Parts: sequence; C-alpha cells; structure tokens
Amino acid sequence: MYALYKELHPPTGVEHCASGSITDRADHNIVTAAGSTLRVYKLRKTLNGSEIEEHLEQVLECELFGNLSSLAIARLPKSKRDAILLAFKDAKLSVVEFDPESHSLNTVSLHYFEDEETKVGSGAEVKPPLVRVDPDHRCAGMLIYNTKLVILPIQQGDIRKASKKSPSHSHSSTLHSYIIDLTTLDLTSVADQLLSVRDFNFLFGYNNPTVSILFETVPTCAGRIATFKDTCCFVTASLDISQKIHAVVWADRGLPLDCFKLLPVPKPLGGILVFTVNSLIYFSQSYPHFGISTNSLAEKISKFAYRSKASVVLTLDSSRACFMAPDQLLLTLKNGQIYMVSMVTESPGRDMVRGITFDLMAASVQSSSVCKLSDEFIFLGSHLGNSLLLQCTQKLETMTEPLPKRKRISSSTFLDEFDLELFGSGVPTTSLSTSYTFKVCDSIINTAPITNITMGETANIAEEFSAKDASSKIELVCCSGYGKNGSLCILQRGIKPQIVSTFELPGYTDMFTLLSPAEYEGASSHSYLILSADDHTMVLQTGEEMAEVDQSGFMTEERTVFAGNICNNEYNIQVTTRHIVMLEKSDQIQKLSIPEERRIYSCSIADPFLVVLLDNGTVKLFKADHISKENSTQDKPCLVEKPLDLRRESKIVCISAYTDRSGLFVTESSLDGCHGDDTLMDVQIKQEPIDSESGDISEFVITKSTRNLHSTLDDEDELLYGSSDATVPSLPSINVKAELKSSTSSMKEEVTLDDPVSTRVTHWCAVGYDNGTVEICQLPQFEVVFV
Repeated sequence: MYALYKELHPPTGVEHCASGSITDRADHNIVTAAGSTLRVYKLRKTLNGSEIEEHLEQVLECELFGNLSSLAIARLPKSKRDAILLAFKDAKLSVVEFDPESHSLNTVSLHYFEDEETKVGSGAEVKPPLVRVDPDHRCAGMLIYNTKLVILPIQQGDIRKASKKSPSHSHSSTLHSYIIDLTTLDLTSVADQLLSVRDFNFLFGYNNPTVSILFETVPTCAGRIATFKDTCCFVTASLDISQKIHAVVWADRGLPLDCFKLLPVPKPLGGILVFTVNSLIYFSQSYPHFGISTNSLAEKISKFAYRSKASVVLTLDSSRACFMAPDQLLLTLKNGQIYMVSMVTESPGRDMVRGITFDLMAASVQSSSVCKLSDEFIFLGSHLGNSLLLQCTQKLETMTEPLPKRKRISSSTFLDEFDLELFGSGVPTTSLSTSYTFKVCDSIINTAPITNITMGETANIAEEFSAKDASSKIELVCCSGYGKNGSLCILQRGIKPQIVSTFELPGYTDMFTLLSPAEYEGASSHSYLILSADDHTMVLQTGEEMAEVDQSGFMTEERTVFAGNICNNEYNIQVTTRHIVMLEKSDQIQKLSIPEERRIYSCSIADPFLVVLLDNGTVKLFKADHISKENSTQDKPCLVEKPLDLRRESKIVCISAYTDRSGLFVTESSLDGCHGDDTLMDVQIKQEPIDSESGDISEFVITKSTRNLHSTLDDEDELLYGSSDATVPSLPSINVKAELKSSTSSMKEEVTLDDPVSTRVTHWCAVGYDNGTVEICQLPQFEVVFV
C-alpha cells in the first residue's frame, strides 16, 4: 500500500555529474545525480559495420536516502577504482566505492558535522554543502554552513584492512577529518570580515594542497550598487594536513559583487578563473591579473580594472565550464550556446595571460552540469532537456598574432621586466590554434521539468491487451522541458505492440525463428519460422507470404527442443529430442545422434558453444569449429563435442549459456592481473619505456598533451610548485595507435591504448540443480566461478 507517496517514474533531470574510473581503472565512467537517484554510465564503443559508434551504457543505478547536494570523484591510494564523494544537506558526507562482486556501491566512510558548535555563525540562510577534491587527490574539502570548511585527508598508507565481506576494497580511507573556521583566516590585507563563502576550489601544481576561497565581505544587491559595488574577495591558503594548520599564500580584493564561481586552471598555466555574471577574470600568483568584460554592464556596476572587452556580448550567469586543454575552456551558457574560451599567453617561456577570446562553437541543450570524459568526449547534464554525450574533434591551426602597440623608444633604452609584461618582447607571437567540431553520440532521456500533466485513454490498443488489464488503457501526457527543449512526453505502462493479425495454432507448443546471414550484415529479416508440436515439427519460410518447406534438411518427424543460429548467424542449428542438426540455410551439413535410451531435455547457445542437457541431468558441450577434410574442398564448420568431467551430487535441471561482450563478467584473477591478448591495456602512463623504432610511447603522449605551452619555472616557482623533473604529471588518456616492431612477445604489432572496442568476449553457462543451487561456469572448461 502507498497511503502517502508512490513514485511512478524515477527522476531523470541530471543536476550533478562527474567523470572517473568507477567500475575499473581502465574504464571511462560518468556519475550522474538526478534527485535521489545515482546512476553510473560507461563509455562503450561498438562496431557497426566498418564504423565505430560510441554510446553510454548504464552499469549501475541506486536510490539514495535524500536529494544529493554535491558530488566529486576521488582516487584513493592502492585502489583499483575511484571513489565517489556524496554530500547531503545540511552537513553530511558519504564516501562510496563500486564493489564488482556484488555489483553495487559499498560505503567506505560516513561523516556527520551537524553538531550545534559547528552551526554557530551560519546565519538564517544555510546554503547546501559543496564538495571539492584536490587535483592530486591528497585531500577533499566540503563547505558547510556558509563559513566552515571540512578537510578530509586521503591517507597515503595501509590504514585498515579490507573487511571480510568486501575483500576488493582498498586499504585506504578518508579519516581524521577536521574543520577550518574561515572567519578566523588572516584577512587583514583584503577585508575586515568574511561574511559568506560563495565558492571554493583546490589549485593545481602546489606541493601542499592549496585552496582558493571566494567570499563576500558586506551584504549587498543590485539596488545598493551606489553604496557598495565591489564587495567580493578571494583568498588562497596552503594546507598542512598532517599538522592541521593553514597559512594564507595570496589574496585579492575589490572583485565585482556578482562573482559566483571559481575554476582552477591546470598547469603549466596554473592560477584560477573567477566567473562573474558580466565578466571573466584570471588570477595568478606570479603574474598580474587579466579581466575581460563580456557586456557593457560590467564597467557600470564595478570599478574593477578590466584589460579588454570581449568580441561577443553575453552573460555568464548559470554557465558551466570545464577545461579541454590547459589554455582552452569549454563554456556552456544558460541559452544552450557552447563557446570555446582560449587564453592567449606570452611566448616563449612565459605563462602570463595577455588575452582571452570567445569563439562560438555550437548550440546545444541548456546545461546544469558539464564534465570531460576523455580527450574526445564531453558530457552535458541537463535538468531542462535531454543530457548529451558529445564527441569533440580538434584541428590544430598555426596562427601569428599581431604585435601590441608600444611607445617609441631609442635603441639604447633598457627594457625592464615590467615593460616586457606591458609591451611584449617585440617578436611576433606564433601559436597553435585549436578548433573543435561537435557530434552528438548519445543522449539520456529527460522528462523533467513537468509543467502540466493529464491522463487519458490509449488510442488504437489491441483488444487482446485491453481485455486482460484495464490499467493498460491509461497513459499520461506531460508538458515537459523548457524553452527550445520543451516537448510532449507520453508515459505508459509496459509495451503495447500493434497486432497485425491473429490466428490459432492447435497442437503446437513452441516456436523458434532463424535469422538469415543478411541479418549479420545489418538487414533485419528472418529466414525460417519453426513450429514445434509434441510429435512433429513444421518449418515455414518467411517472406511476403509464409510457405511451408516440404523438402529440406530440417528434422520434421520429431519435436524440436531448440533452434537458433551459430557462427555469426551464418548457420542454423535445430535440436530435436534425439538429434542435433546443423544446416546452411536449409541444407543439412551435419547430423548428430544421442543414445537411444536418452532424450534431449533443453539446449542453449553461446556462439560458438552449444550446451545440451539430457533428461538424466547429463550435460554435453559442443563447439562449432572449422575442420578441413582431406577429400573436401569446402571448409565448413562442424560441431565437435568437448569432453566434460562434471561430478555433481545433485541433478542438473536447467541450463542457460551467455556470451558477454560488455566486460562485466570477469573472474577475480582477471581483475588482479592478466586477461590475455584481447584484454585492454592499462591507460595510465608508466615510467618504464617501451622500446621501438619510433621512440617511447610515453614521450609521444606527453609531447602531444603539452603542445606549445611551456613549463619553465624560475627559482621562486620551483619553491612553490616543485621541480618539473621530479615526477611525470598525471595526463588524460589519449587514444593512439603505434606500430611497434619490437620483439616483445607480450605485445602485438598494432597496439591500441584505451580502445573499448577490443573488450574481451567471454562465454558462460548458468546451471540450476534440483536442490535449488545455481552455479555460473566459465566455458569451455566448465569451471565453476560462482555458486
């Protein structure tokens, strides 16, 4: 009974999204949150003829105990997959991990900060918590009660042993969290007080976790611009997690009152972007800031010193952004337009930003969240329309930028560092410009927001369905979406097929269809329809009209137990109570018989394997192999019986074979180590070089990622950020194919990195016993892997 509440349809509007390796380190996953529903998708590539198609495959869906306020992805040490950080209001955090054994999310740790002491000073309006993760995954932070920052260290050692129930869990967890009261920060250089934090984020490239905090000092609004204009500031603090202390590194004041978002800039540029409604401002600790106004209101409501004006007129409120490259930003606006924002830097060897450009790329859905899945794919989550998976194709172009105007000086005048920053070095700047094209690969249907709904009767429903269930006649019509994403959604219970014709088949108890070889090439057609009775079989050939086949290789004098296709649908299999027949179209090419005292009870196919169950519980396994005969010029497959040693105390009563192409069915040994030749290679860049004639693969990937940006560091930067030669930075995965002519036996000539098309195909069989036990066996060894 549902006296108070019943959910007719799960929420579909995506509010939050993040990307990571949730199911496995080699997978590209997207985590979406829609209300209280959390879904995990996997990027899947499939072959459609000669073309490769990309789509999203949902691998997990779970209900949460409350609406999600924020989420983030963290990489725990010594873990085979990433963890998900879930924040709930008012101040609760849950860290969960995917468990491949139970195919569910298991809780790693729970954190609760809703005590009365923490609530002091929060004010009447408490904003939902925000959770962020350090780029190097050293810690996570959660903003609660407007002015409190929770730090959760991600420990770097074996803190605890995995539980006996979930041995696949990592040996590390988020422990010893502590709270920083942001009102106690040393803000004497920028402000008198910290009233409320609007956003925070961790920065790239520092030896210690470093967080930037955007806050306002005085409450104001658009109606009080004459009195208070620039009321926002930001401060950057370095965190010492082990000692639980922090120190202010740098800060700035006098930011416009409409600042709302911070976005860290990856290295080698570093720094942070501040989003306002009417402008975009870049800050760096080593160089002067650069601000660009995006409309005429920016200079009217603020005294901030903008360097230039954008060539386009737009507002950035409700915008979402993610970095495609260290100097390029994908920006989606509230009207659905997609811009590529490029930061022009000094060259060579300088990271000072001297220009920001906006290029309109496309128009898409109005986004509520955006994340980068890989170098090629972007996910746009929306609660106003369908969420989209976009493929981004980039094209590099060389462009030479004109010199800035400079004052006339004599040849003997010495240019100091300040003059070089203002006027440049006097050498024309040549850089690589990247243009993008977008393609919609997949979409997630969204029925929200629903503005109106009505109930009606389904039109043209078949009488066979309406007579059985009266509720099948009812459907809901909804007005959903917003603006250009508005639509009419029809919700109905179950599938309602349109029945073309109905006729009776007296005496027939089962039927099977056989595909023609053209089906494998993409044509949708069936060649035969087999009707099975208790003592005979009727074979009908399909077409414009169905006609009975009189003379063929099919067995018509016995009851058909099973019929199907094998060898990529090129051949037909018919299994009767006493025979197994293999046919090419209707021509019989092989016929196998079983002992006279036995009968075939059931059968199942997992191409190229055929599993047969006899009436006494005996299981026989056959495989379709191409065996060339000496006196035959044709190489046709035939069924070969594989010996099995099945010694079971209970009787087998049912079987079901399965071919897995998704990669979800794997054994524990496969997860820990080698899979074989067809297994995906590790995407992570190793320090160990792979010798080949073309050089080191790792060097090729790093060169392709860094492009024309320079990471030269002076002595001061080296103290702050560390030496660039110390470690290889964590780079996004890149799909490359390298022709290796090495004699390495563990690799083929053509090596594909991160290619989901080459997922290993495995074969399994589920076995049921008369005592209720169910086993999953791996073919062809028929080895029990799950009970």
